[in-house]
Amino acid sequence: MTKFSLHDKPVRAEDIAFQSMPPDTILLNLRTGYYFSTNPLGAEIWRRCDGEHTVGAIVDELFELYDVDRGRLAADVDEFLGRLLEEGLIHVGKARDGKDA
Repeated sequence: MTKFSLHDKPVRAEDIAFQSMPPDTILLNLRTGYYFSTNPLGAEIWRRCDGEHTVGAIVDELFELYDVDRGRLAADVDEFLGRLLEEGLIHVGKARDGKDA
């Protein structure tokens, strides 16, 4: 299981096309041709993979939207981000000072 820091800033890879089809989102890796479909929670996480939101901020915002246990939500966010990372759909952004975010 991936362990992202709450300070990490996930960023969408540049060569990804995506289409929101509420309540889900379909992602296409243009390099590999691989399609990836999200559920509603995954769509909300993907929307926040903008290089501005930290993992902690993503968890905080989603905790306000969903009536779930915060620890379970944080684990689900970490797991989903891990899958996106493994599939080459995101990378972890850098902080402005050049250090890992």
